Amino acid sequence: MFNCRKIPEQQKREMNILQGICNNFWFLLIILVEVNIQYAAISFEWLCFVFGTTPITWQMQVTALCCGLGTLVISALVKLTPHNWIKKCEKRNDSDIFSDRMSFLRQTAEQR
Repeated sequence: MFNCRKIPEQQKREMNILQGICNNFWFLLIILVEVNIQYAAISFEWLCFVFGTTPITWQMQVTALCCGLGTLVISALVKLTPHNWIKKCEKRNDSDIFSDRMSFLRQTAEQR
């Protein structure tokens, strides 16, 4: 949710996804309510029954947190990808990839 909050300009890649987060009251309120409901849905037995969830251990919670934080790392890596790499990928289309694979398979068959 934090990664999607900002739409980066094409040339400028904003790395600080938390910049200006306190400026929007409604965003903070919704995040706070959502986190509390999700935590309550897995922590309290009567809410587990209502939401159809199962209580999880603290190890499971740490694993879920690490998976969520992993998306921040992936987002940072994507933002650090040079533009010329992206342009190289755009130049190649599916037919080029298919023809490269077919030529590789032909060469492999000829060598046998």
